[in-house]
Amino acid sequence: MTLRKVSAWIFGLIAVLALLLIALSFFIDEPLRKYMEREINHRLTGHTVRIGRLDFHPIGLSLDLEDFVLIQNASPTPPLAKIRKLSADIQWRALLRGRIVSNYRLERPAVILNLKQAEQEAKDETPVKERGWQEAVKRIYPVKINHFEIVDGDLTYIDNSPLQQVHLRQIHFVATNILNVESAPHVYPSPVHLEGTVFETGRVRFDGQADFLAAPHPGVKTGFSFEQVNLRDLAPLIRHLHVVVNKGSLSGTGEIEYSPRTKVIHVEKMTIDQAQADYLYQPGPAASEAGEKTKETAKEA
Repeated sequence: MTLRKVSAWIFGLIAVLALLLIALSFFIDEPLRKYMEREINHRLTGHTVRIGRLDFHPIGLSLDLEDFVLIQNASPTPPLAKIRKLSADIQWRALLRGRIVSNYRLERPAVILNLKQAEQEAKDETPVKERGWQEAVKRIYPVKINHFEIVDGDLTYIDNSPLQQVHLRQIHFVATNILNVESAPHVYPSPVHLEGTVFETGRVRFDGQADFLAAPHPGVKTGFSFEQVNLRDLAPLIRHLHVVVNKGSLSGTGEIEYSPRTKVIHVEKMTIDQAQADYLYQPGPAASEAGEKTKETAKEA
C-alpha cells in the first residue's frame, strides 16, 4: 500500500468519524436540552429556567443554547431575562498552558426588572451563594468560566408609575482572565469593560479591573463616564427623592472601587445642563398634626 493510499484512507476515516459525530449530535440535542433544563431548575431557589433549543457541537466541544428564559417564581410576568443565544466553549489558548477553562458569550440578552420584582429580590433572605446560581451554571457547561462577554444587551427597569421606564441598550460587556490566581488586597487581575446607550441620547462606559475570586464577594475598581443622560428618562428613579424633573441632561466621570475591604465612589466631575426640576414637599405626621391644630384654632377664632 502506497503512502498516498494510506493518507487517503486516514483522511477518509477521519471524515467518516466527523460525520458520525455530527449525526449523533442531532439525536442527543433534545434529550440533553431536557436533562439540562431539569438539572438547572433542581438547583435554583426562587427561579425557573426555560431553554428553547440546544445545539451541541462535538467537533470543538462547544454548546449553544437558544431562547434561554429566566423567570422569578414569585412574580413570573414579565420574565427577568431572555437570552437570544448563550454559547460556551473551551478556551483552547489556555489549554496550551495546561488550564482547562471556558468562554461564555451571551448574544442579545434582554433583562426586564420592575419595582415589584426588585423588592422581591431584596426581601429574599436566602444568601446569594445558597440560591444555586453557581451549581446551575455548572450544569450548562461543566468547565470554569475564564472569559465572559455580553453582546448587544438590553436592560429595562419598569416603575409602578405612568412615567417613562429606564432603558439601557446596546450593552457590551467583557471580562477576561476571571480565574487568575488569588490576588493580594487592592490588586485586580481581570480586565473588565462595559459600555452602552442610555435611552436615546446618553452613553455610559466603564473600564477597569476586577478580582472575581475575592471573598466573600468579587471586587472591582473601574473608571466610569456618562454623557448626555436625559434627566427626564431617570424620573422613575428620581421621583423617590420627591423630585420631579422636567428637562436637563447629566454628564460625569469618576472611579468606583467596591470590594470586601473597600467601598469608595470618587466623582471627578459632574455636570447638569439646562436642568428644570421641582421638589415635592410631603409633610410628615408631626407637620400634618400641627397643621390640623392650626386649622382648629383658626375656626375657634
